Amino acid sequence: MKLRFGLYLPLVAIVACTSEQIDSEAPEFTQVTINSSEEEQTVQTGTVLNMNMTATDDESVAQIKIDIHEAFDGHDHGKREQSSWTYVNILNTNGPAVNVSDSPTIPAEVASGPYHAVFRVLDDNGNEGAFIEREIVIENGSQPMIQVNSPSDNDSFTLGQTITPTGAVNDPDGLKEVHLVLLHIEDHHAHAVDEQEEDLTTSPTSFDLSSMQVTIPTDEEPGAYKLLVKAVDVLDNHTLHFIDLTVTQ
Repeated sequence: MKLRFGLYLPLVAIVACTSEQIDSEAPEFTQVTINSSEEEQTVQTGTVLNMNMTATDDESVAQIKIDIHEAFDGHDHGKREQSSWTYVNILNTNGPAVNVSDSPTIPAEVASGPYHAVFRVLDDNGNEGAFIEREIVIENGSQPMIQVNSPSDNDSFTLGQTITPTGAVNDPDGLKEVHLVLLHIEDHHAHAVDEQEEDLTTSPTSFDLSSMQVTIPTDEEPGAYKLLVKAVDVLDNHTLHFIDLTVTQ
């Protein structure tokens, strides 16, 4: 009996030691805020973004990465006259619970429009937690101005119906593109079901939205939809305007 016990004891010790060395638990964010909010932020060029992040891990949080980039959706045509803003910063941390901040200044000369701020967290053993994304709209004072008179939020339409908005887009520098996009919202995700795009080669300072229309496909499902008006001016400033719609059978 003593011999058998002596043979098994080292094996048990090795197994226990090996299992203790494996860390497969990923870290996680407990809070990520921009200017003390988790909601979409509209901010001005030349101002400071105050970002605060808290995260935990069963052993130790090693790094938090911040990646801010434009979300102009790739529809723009031609050469850009004004650069979008890109910001990347990696914050080294230590400990099972961390609270860190970062406060970059938005450059004065960047294109206005929607931006994504993506936050990632890594622990000491290379495990990466779920990322967090926050939405930012940057304005520089020269962005296109969109005025939609109709439809209005919560208006109702039926499958197969055509939507013709009324209103205008204005920009003293001149407009380059106007898009009208109908989006179907399903499971918190949006996909385009119809779109009209106008390339404005004469760079007008005003555009009548009633010249555009989209149609709700008859093979789509009823539910929540959004109508998006997107304008791009000659300086590559972007403005997006969303209207919440309901579509019935």
